[in-house]
Amino acid sequence: MKKLFRNKKGFTLIELLAVIVIMGILIMVAIPAVTRYILQSRKDAFADTAKSYITAVRYAYLNDELTCSGTSSDGSFYYELNAADLEKGGTSPWSNSTITGYVKAVIKENDNGTAKATYYFKGTDAKGHGISSEQEESTITRDVVKSSGAGTVAKPSGQICTINPAGSGS
Repeated sequence: MKKLFRNKKGFTLIELLAVIVIMGILIMVAIPAVTRYILQSRKDAFADTAKSYITAVRYAYLNDELTCSGTSSDGSFYYELNAADLEKGGTSPWSNSTITGYVKAVIKENDNGTAKATYYFKGTDAKGHGISSEQEESTITRDVVKSSGAGTVAKPSGQICTINPAGSGS
């Protein structure tokens, strides 16, 4: 009978406590890192969606697929965001709601007579995540995307354009 108790193998209470303490420390380190990674991924996804809208407007402008209303004295036009104009996406990575806002294009003629367009983006989702001030395309990174408190975007005034893939732009 004594031999049975001596050969019985298992973990002691101290060994189990040591494992639990080590796991607790690992979790305390891992949770903030994973949370930070998720936030950065969402900001990157939002920035990519903003750039996708700019690309859609750029191609529509180059292919004469924009129909515009209103006037512009400075050679600019606005495109109100419409997720239907993107092949994929158009929704916020935070709330899966539609991003509202606009793409602004400023068209200026160079000294050699060619037109140069500069594109800006401003948009947020229903919960206030996004880009709350106009950002030039080249500056759109995760650093300009706000994860909260960006507010809503007012409707632009000026020349408003929509995309018509049939090429019936004006």
